[in-house]
Amino acid sequence: MAIDTGFPADSVEFCPHPDAQDIFVCGTYKLEHSDPSAPQRRLGQYVSSEKIQEIDLPAVLDMKWCHRSASNSAILGIADSDGGVSLYEWQSDESLLKSTASILAAPSSSILCLSLDWSNRRFPSDDLGDLIVSLSNGHLSLLGPTDGSLTVKRSWPAHTFEPWIAAWDYWNRNVVYSGGDDLAMRGWDVRLEQPIFQNKLFSSGITTIQSHPYMEHILAVGSYDSSVRIFDTRKSFDPLTQIDAGGGVWRVKWHPSASRKHDLLLACMLDGFKVMHFDEMDAQTQQCKGESWARVLWKQQSYPDNYIPKDAFLSSLQTNPNFRPYTYWPLVLLCCAITQHLATIFIFLCVFARVQDQSLDPRLLIFVSMGCFLLGYLVSELLHCINTRRNEQSHLDRIKALKSSILIFLALMSLSPVLRTLTAATSSDSIWALSAALFIINILLADYGSSTSSQPIVHERLTSVLSMNAAISSSVVLASRLSTDLAVFALILFSVQSFTLFPMLRRRLQVGLLFPNLCNQLQLKQLPQEYSSHIPDTPHVLSVCRGLRYGLGIFVDNCILVWIHPALGDLPGACCTSLGPEIQNEIRGPWDVAVPKVN
Repeated sequence: MAIDTGFPADSVEFCPHPDAQDIFVCGTYKLEHSDPSAPQRRLGQYVSSEKIQEIDLPAVLDMKWCHRSASNSAILGIADSDGGVSLYEWQSDESLLKSTASILAAPSSSILCLSLDWSNRRFPSDDLGDLIVSLSNGHLSLLGPTDGSLTVKRSWPAHTFEPWIAAWDYWNRNVVYSGGDDLAMRGWDVRLEQPIFQNKLFSSGITTIQSHPYMEHILAVGSYDSSVRIFDTRKSFDPLTQIDAGGGVWRVKWHPSASRKHDLLLACMLDGFKVMHFDEMDAQTQQCKGESWARVLWKQQSYPDNYIPKDAFLSSLQTNPNFRPYTYWPLVLLCCAITQHLATIFIFLCVFARVQDQSLDPRLLIFVSMGCFLLGYLVSELLHCINTRRNEQSHLDRIKALKSSILIFLALMSLSPVLRTLTAATSSDSIWALSAALFIINILLADYGSSTSSQPIVHERLTSVLSMNAAISSSVVLASRLSTDLAVFALILFSVQSFTLFPMLRRRLQVGLLFPNLCNQLQLKQLPQEYSSHIPDTPHVLSVCRGLRYGLGIFVDNCILVWIHPALGDLPGACCTSLGPEIQNEIRGPWDVAVPKVN
């Protein structure tokens, strides 16, 4: 007899209830291909017996019947691709399944429920048992019975990749086994936070686990590598036996009869179904009884306290657990902030040199600074209006900004005569060295992060404030070398624009506005070239640049590349950053950290 299931079948379960043992359900799974930009939908059905009933559901990934006493109706639990668990009750008089509850076991519908299992397989009861569900985000979710339905009692991270299976221990209702694509099988006591054991010696993802109903401590484990392994949980690192099934093993199930307790049914991915017979399990299980070892000190064992099995020592090894791979081109964009800042400093030095040798009129510099201020203010307000709603507070902030701008303008104008004579008694060589040192501090402490326009920067970081003060101080000592009050005022006004206002605008442009950010990047890198082509190699500019190079070393070599060609500056830094995490090798494990003793 053959039945067309419509979609590919992935689970079949016979009802264990005495009144419905001729009923089985079949779950199906099919990925719905649609618009690539739209979320993927998975379709599913379940078909029971001679297609007595058919219900459309999200893709069905697993089903299990709840083992209840004969006086109660059979309950079917279905795990679907929308993160839900559906409960259906078998109605014997109508020969139909009736929906009784639907529970969201995952945090959102985009997370799949991959498997489920009931805890009362050994001791059927009138009530629903606990239900363990594995989720595609690597978590396990424990559901408990509440008024005829289920509620999530606890959820915890169990695997780094999809855990395809979670199954209860047949003999202990507090122990759960799980396995997944991270090549690890773990045992959990639901009353504890950490796993009671883990085996990371698999070569492929684990797809199925089932506890033996007649032989305590025995587990059947299937995986993608076409192998079925039989484990004794008292020695969970070495399998008792391993057999090639001829295809990836999706599900395993022990025979329900004690007379055939050595028979195991396999559902293979490429080679149909098979029944395997294991003869030597009893003898190997007896050998394991005298070799049990546990990582505890309170238990009397025939091993020294510092003993660890050879195959268990590295099973908990974690290599680079916090590793996060970087991609190259996003790092290039993030490096733009650094090279922009370096280019701004060199632009300022070029402007200073041209003002000092009187090839740039200070009045022109003042007009350019005011024009840049107005343009930057308009861009900032445009970004603010796009991302936030207008309110009374925004209007008050604009008035405060206007007042502050006027006050700063007047304060700089009144202080210009004082700043011009500030370092009259200091030699120029000391000024160049001091300026280079202050710019180095500015580069090292600058804030190269980004911020959203909807959350304007109110509280600057301390390092960012120190960086800004260092740049303004360097500008002041350089301005004291100029000959006129107007030139001092123009240069200080330009430094406020470059090192105080422009970084605030740059951080807003970094978020979500790729094209303006790239244009700003290329323009800032091109300006030093344009200015430097008209500036003679004056000793003071060369002294400051030499001080920057000696102070920062290879960090400013990147800026030298910017000077040569604007497109080359960010590439080496991003390349080094993207390769850095691959070179590191951090290892972690449950062992104690060695502490050296110095005599």
